[in-house]
Amino acid sequence: MLKPLLTLLCSCAISFLYAQELRYSFKGNLTVNELHRLNDTLKQMPVTAHRIHLKPDQSFGEVIFQVEGLPYSDSPQLFSSVDIKKILIEFGLFPLRCIDLTKTEEP
Repeated sequence: MLKPLLTLLCSCAISFLYAQELRYSFKGNLTVNELHRLNDTLKQMPVTAHRIHLKPDQSFGEVIFQVEGLPYSDSPQLFSSVDIKKILIEFGLFPLRCIDLTKTEEP
């Protein structure tokens, strides 16, 4: 009983340690239908989770998403932030910046 629990905890800890959270900001406005379509499109991406924050009064928004992966893995990379940029452009939005939220700032 203890061994499966320990295995589960270790796998969760490893995936948490190697998770990467990114924020991609953009300019532009979305209708409610476009927002739902964008959300559905992002669900098809190989990301663990995503959120869309909009500020319609400023024509600004951002997509915050989380990607899991091992940094020293020999398998090909399944995700690139360029994929998100292409999706934003397809929806008529202007991509601004992609920031890695998991990296710490050096003083």
